[in-house]
Amino acid sequence: MELSIANLKQLLSKSSSLGDQVLAFDNDISITEQGVDSLDLMDYFLNLEETFNVTIPDTDIEKVRTFNALFQYLQNKLNEI
Repeated sequence: MELSIANLKQLLSKSSSLGDQVLAFDNDISITEQGVDSLDLMDYFLNLEETFNVTIPDTDIEKVRTFNALFQYLQNKLNEI
């Protein structure tokens, strides 16, 4: 799967209790402010690791605060490969 905001939104909505609600990729709105709990967040990262064949350390998960930051983080990870 190619990384794009649209693909990331689709992937995250499938693994979220929020369902098809629009996820805001805005630097001002944190992931938790959008109703994502810690279990959903862990599920996101596990699915992203599997989908994009990357390893995301737990310490990095704690640093990602917004969906936009998550997108940028994944872009950087994929560029390392």
